[in-house]
Amino acid sequence: MRRALATLGVLGLTQCHSPPPAPPAQPAVQVPAVPVPPTVATVAPPPVVPPAAPKVPEPPPPRLVSAGAVIVWIADPKARGGFRSALVEPAPDGAKVIAERPEVILASSKDLWVLRTKKTYAVGCAECDKCTDDPPCTRNALTPRDEPYLQSLRTRRVLEPWSDAFVPSKGCADDLSSQDADATLTGAVGPVFFAEVGKSGMGCHSAHPFSDSGPLAFDLDAEAPVTLTFPAAPLDTLKAAAHKELTAEECASNPDNDPDPSEATAAYGEGGVLHGVYAFTMSAPYFCGGGPGHYSILNTQTSPWLPPELAAYGKLPAFAASYMASKKATFAMPIAAERVAAAEKEMARH
Repeated sequence: MRRALATLGVLGLTQCHSPPPAPPAQPAVQVPAVPVPPTVATVAPPPVVPPAAPKVPEPPPPRLVSAGAVIVWIADPKARGGFRSALVEPAPDGAKVIAERPEVILASSKDLWVLRTKKTYAVGCAECDKCTDDPPCTRNALTPRDEPYLQSLRTRRVLEPWSDAFVPSKGCADDLSSQDADATLTGAVGPVFFAEVGKSGMGCHSAHPFSDSGPLAFDLDAEAPVTLTFPAAPLDTLKAAAHKELTAEECASNPDNDPDPSEATAAYGEGGVLHGVYAFTMSAPYFCGGGPGHYSILNTQTSPWLPPELAAYGKLPAFAASYMASKKATFAMPIAAERVAAAEKEMARH
């Protein structure tokens, strides 16, 4: 009986600890498929192209020079002033030279001018070592030099366009041991000639010499300096070209700066057509500065645009153009038809 009850107890305990029935199976949930967009190839954006520089407009047609003859400058390092001069008039076969001089001859509307030199003196301190003493240095020395000037072949009148550069220093009083000056003719168009005028010297206690030079444009009709201006239309393009060339040699002190317009001149080219010649400078250290004053570098650009002051001399007559081409000459000064005979006689005077 106890065994039966034990068996029933075990059975009862077994039944009491049976796991609960499993829950009924849930129906499967269907998740709707999300459509995948087709793959699109990635396209790189086009490169950014800087805006093109504005095109420089064409200059007005060159104005033809009316001349009965022309004075042509022919480069010659042995000639006084660096050029020989030929008076040329039209001829049946092109051009005829009616007078020549082995030196520079310049023409205004009324005169021919010849380049001459005279003896003058530069003043320098002869005792720089005493300039810090008490009493200070006072003894000066004179150094002879040649000073150029212009003389009319018709009236013998004298012009000294660069005389300011040749004013003597005060030597010891200016603390200068030496002084010099020079004027070099560089070209001519119409009645205007171009020159480079400079002063140089050595201070009594300076580490190296000083040099100060600059351009001169002089109108012989007005007998006064003239400022030749840079034309506005091509200026930005000319500056950009000059900047590229000036900064290529890594000498400019401030390569990000724009170059400074320095000098506007002109020269004749193919077919006797005048073109503008424009110089730009940038500051530079003394050791590599080959421009004005040795603290700058210089670059020259050409353009069919002319300085407005020279627009009246835009194209030479055919006879002059052909003669200049044969001599590789680029500078000429016109002579009016009524002045040719007188100019021929003046060319023979000394």
